[in-house]
Amino acid sequence: MNKEFKTLIESYSDKLSEKVLSDVVEYLPAKVTKKQLKEILDKLVDITERSVINPGECVGLVSAESIGEPG
Repeated sequence: MNKEFKTLIESYSDKLSEKVLSDVVEYLPAKVTKKQLKEILDKLVDITERSVINPGECVGLVSAESIGEPG
């Protein structure tokens, strides 16, 4: 991986976890362009931001309902 890609990935360290970034480095195809890498990282940031719950959300209650419902 060239220095340009490493710099781009490091610029996302405040938006994505270290595990996600290390997985990107590990599974990144050899023939990816800088533009494609940026699109991948932006998509990961979008997915991460949408997966965060709202403050005050009743996660315990929702989890208990989800576990108990099939029974």
